[in-house]
Amino acid sequence: MGRAAHPTSKRGFAPWVATTTIPRLFQVDVEQLTSALFWDRMDRVSPKTLRAIEARIMARAVQEFGV
Repeated sequence: MGRAAHPTSKRGFAPWVATTTIPRLFQVDVEQLTSALFWDRMDRVSPKTLRAIEARIMARAVQEFGV
């Protein structure tokens, strides 16, 4: 999301998010938005769930943008 809206480095992502409404809307602790924590927690998402998420994102992209 950050790279699409405001391309930045991995280290620049958390400071960018802090300037948006994301922390308020989703109760996100900006300090937790590191690539290391992201990868450490990826094992909590099962392959089946990941495929379902991917399918929903792709269906929405097709619907919205005709991709």
